[in-house]
Parts: sequence; C-alpha cells; structure tokens
Amino acid sequence: MTATSPAPEDILRLAHAVVRADGNALLIDQDNASTGQWMPVADAVASGSAFTVEIKRALVALDLDTPELIGIGDTIRQTFTMPTLLVGSGRNQHLYIFAGHHRDAVVQRVREMGIPAGAVRRAIRPPLSPHRLGMPVRLIEPSTVEEALEVLGAPEEPTYLPDWVIDLIEHGDTTGRFSGNRSNMAITIASAMKRANMTLPQFQAVMGNRTNLGASKAHELEDRGMDVDTWIVRTWDRAEVSGFDPGVISRTRAKVLSAPWQGRAGKTDKAVMIALCDLATTHATTTPTFGVRRIAEVAQLGTEKTVRRALARLTEDGWLHRIPASSSGLADGYRLQGGSITTALDTRGDGNRCGHYAPPSDDHLGNHPVFRDGSGLGKSRGSLWMALSSANGPMTRQRLAEAAACSTATVRRGMSVLVEHGLAERTDTGWVAVGDVDTLDSVAVQIGAMERALRQIEEHEKHREGFKTARFLQGRRAESGLQDASLIDVVEALDDTIDMDDYERRLREELGV
Repeated sequence: MTATSPAPEDILRLAHAVVRADGNALLIDQDNASTGQWMPVADAVASGSAFTVEIKRALVALDLDTPELIGIGDTIRQTFTMPTLLVGSGRNQHLYIFAGHHRDAVVQRVREMGIPAGAVRRAIRPPLSPHRLGMPVRLIEPSTVEEALEVLGAPEEPTYLPDWVIDLIEHGDTTGRFSGNRSNMAITIASAMKRANMTLPQFQAVMGNRTNLGASKAHELEDRGMDVDTWIVRTWDRAEVSGFDPGVISRTRAKVLSAPWQGRAGKTDKAVMIALCDLATTHATTTPTFGVRRIAEVAQLGTEKTVRRALARLTEDGWLHRIPASSSGLADGYRLQGGSITTALDTRGDGNRCGHYAPPSDDHLGNHPVFRDGSGLGKSRGSLWMALSSANGPMTRQRLAEAAACSTATVRRGMSVLVEHGLAERTDTGWVAVGDVDTLDSVAVQIGAMERALRQIEEHEKHREGFKTARFLQGRRAESGLQDASLIDVVEALDDTIDMDDYERRLREELGV
C-alpha cells in the first residue's frame, strides 16, 4: 500500500468512524460539485470516486485550505486537550476534533480563534478517501489507521427511536406541525413505535405517563371519564405500517431536489413538494391529506390561492395524483408520484430513513419562516442558501446560479441580502453559507417573519374552529328540529346537552355572531 493508494478496507473503516448514524455518501465531481448521487458508504468506497459524508455529532471537522488556516489548525492541535486527527487531503488539510457532547462549545471556540464559518464542515470527505482530482491523500498526525480510529471514536449508533419522536413524546407538538390535532400526534407516535418494533403495552405506557405531553389527548379523555384504554388500542391499530412505502417519499424527494425549478412559480412548486414530503414523513403516509392552509403553513407561503395554483400545476405535471375528498368539507389527498428513481435511501436495508427517520439532508430548511415570501427573505434567497449549505466548499456566482436554477443577477442581488443578514460570507474563491437552524430562527425573529408565520397558523386555526363549530351546530339543528332557528337559538335549546359557555364563546369569537 502506498501513501496515495490507501486500502479500500481502511477507507471504509475510517468513513464509518466519521459518518453520522445511518448516513450515506454523496458523490462529488471534478469541479467539487455534488452529483446528486447518494449511496451507501460501502458502495461509494467501492466506486473509487470522490465522495462526502455528513459527519457524526461527536466530531468537529475543519477544512484548512489556506496557510493561515493551517497555522490556526496547528495552534488548535497544540492547545486543545481533545483528541485531534490531521489529514492531508490534496492541496488542503482536514482537521478532525473529537468533541463528544461538547460540539457546540468547540465550534464556538474555533470560530473565536479565526476559523471562518465556511471551514466548519457539516459534510466532508472522510480520511484517505479519494481526492476529486486524484491528488495524494495521507494521515499526518497520527499517521496510522489504527491511531486515527482511536481519535475518531466508535461508529455512531442510531437511537432506538428518532430524536424528534422522543421529543414529540416528551414535549408534545412544540413546532406546530400538527396544528393542535392531538389525535394525529398520537397516531404518529404509535406508527413510529411500530416501526421501531415496539409493542402495544409500550405504547400504552407512553400514553399513560402524565409527564409525556405527546399523550395529552389520552390524559384529557381520562380526565373526562371516557374509555381511554379503548381509544389507545384503536389509535395503535390505526397507525399506518402495512402498505406504507417510505421509498416513495425517498424517490419523490430525490426527484424534487434534482429537478430544475425555474422562476418564481418553480420555487413555489418546489416549496409545496418539500412541504408535502415533510407532511408525508411526519404522518407516515404516501398520500398526505391536508388542507391548503396547512400546506401553506409548512411551505411558508402567504396565501391559500398560491398553494391551490401550485397543487394544480404539480398535478398536471405528474408530480402528484389528486384524490378528491369523499365529502364536502374534507381535504383532497395528493398521492406522491415517486417515479422509478432509486436512491441510496432505498438500499439501506431497513427502509426507515424516510417515514420515521429524518430526511437525508436539511432540505426542509428551504421552507423555514425566514425564507417566506413577502414577510421573509423570499424563496429565491432560500434556494441560494440551500445550494451553499449543500456545497462542498465556496461557490462562485456562476456555479451558484446553476445550482439554484436562477440568473447571475438574481445571485448577485440575493447574496447581498444573505450577507446583510449574516447567512453567508464572501471568500476569495466564492460564497459560503453561514449558520444553522438556530441562526435561521434568530434572523426570522429579527425581520418579523417568525411572527407572521405564527400569526398565519393562529388565523388558520380560527378558521378551522369556526368551520368545526358551524358543522356541529348544523347537525344539532337538524337533530333538534330547529332548522329555521338561529344558531344561538339552537345553542340555547340544547344547553343541557352541550357546553353552553364553550360553544357560545366559539360562536361569538370565531363566527362573529
């Protein structure tokens, strides 16, 4: 074995020590750009091509591509007590720091020492993996594979349940993804537990634990003296597992991310498709059935008309298959048309990456409130930030225009806005993205986009409650024989069978009567 020709088995061992749990590899071309081809790490190693992986949480990976940064890297190695691995990777050096549970603090410290945001990599070529131009690669310090593996630590193990499911169980719907529908939240928890090979008694234990806010619906039913045990069993039975194909979501998402979405309408259509993929993932269904208001909330679009037009275009273009609602007042369903594209996500073996596991990247951040149309920075700026975030290094104006499917003029205008808000930086060789979801949250609050997104959800919830109230009272009117009476008269006539205060309040506040 020579310094420039590492053994494939060593590359694979090092890659597994670097990549996040259940992570895949992304091939890159000779221009250091993504090919869009995700595959298992072993397949990427066998291909002999250059590839990147998303690194595990315990590591901080730095791309030292200038003499100045290499000097800072030397200082880090001399002053940090944490284990480090220095790798020669073509013209550059890569520095890995084993941070354990202190990753955020380590990132903050290296930034204070002069490491720019673009050099702190979320994805990187693993040690000894091929250079895109065939340049030599080597381990510098430590210099042997066994010592390098000691620094990098053991491969990251997947959690029994995804972190977002555990958070949903413990803290409830903190993100508003269920719009107050606690029954759907419980079904999602049940479906996730089924996919983790958990049992009904375990689900019953979760729903019966008063500290679990995700089980609030069960607690309410119990407090009202209702048959909560039967509800829990029915919820478990309703949780969709059989017949659900997470590969459809994987293929659809892959098609969405690789398609050239041109113009303002294209950016809107992409946002709606990503929103539908996220809703399908959250609710474990390949035929999401949500009203246009809910889709608008997830896609961060301002009006229902915009969503309706996008759904019509997407259906006409074959991205979706519309399934009309069975009755008035219910939402149409839209079946995802996954096509025949097979991605690495479908070859993992367990089929769980989509459905109840996080998507392969942060593509959903393109629908963050900060990139709302109108009150936010806009979808085009979101596309630019997403392209930069997924890039393997700085991007020039031309490359960024190609990646974001827009003109160089749009890039110029958009990048000035992103830089102004601290979401991008200009380097000698191009632009790099800055920040993560916390940064996006902060900017969204500063510019008022977060407030508008939350206000939109509140407004939609009022409409939903008003609609539910009207339908309920129409049914009561028919039952009581008071078809010609006003709604208030119906409430007064039935005050012995319904919560008078609750429904009068809802009538006056939501319906304006």
